[in-house]
Amino acid sequence: MYITIIIIGLAILIWAIFRPGVIADQSVVKVQRVLDGDTVIVKKGLHKYTIRLDSIDCPEGDQYWGNIATAGLIKMIGGRSVRLEVHARDKYKRTVATVYVKDEQKTT
Repeated sequence: MYITIIIIGLAILIWAIFRPGVIADQSVVKVQRVLDGDTVIVKKGLHKYTIRLDSIDCPEGDQYWGNIATAGLIKMIGGRSVRLEVHARDKYKRTVATVYVKDEQKTT
């Protein structure tokens, strides 16, 4: 009886530690891949998250200007560390967030 309870408790603990879940608001993450002009994959620790940019609606890759929108987002944030302001999750289970990137060309 006690062994069963211990095993269930350990299983829940392991699940809680290693599940990707929802990313925390104000997280600093690294952009791993730009999927299109308004969706990116970011990584924090061992977990990857799909982020849909809030208030942005770009054409998809197979639509007119879709490849230009994707290239523009790659140029702005591809491979960089960004901060997320999380707003919600959409019907596709993506995190909807505003993405902030530090202006590295700005001198102070």
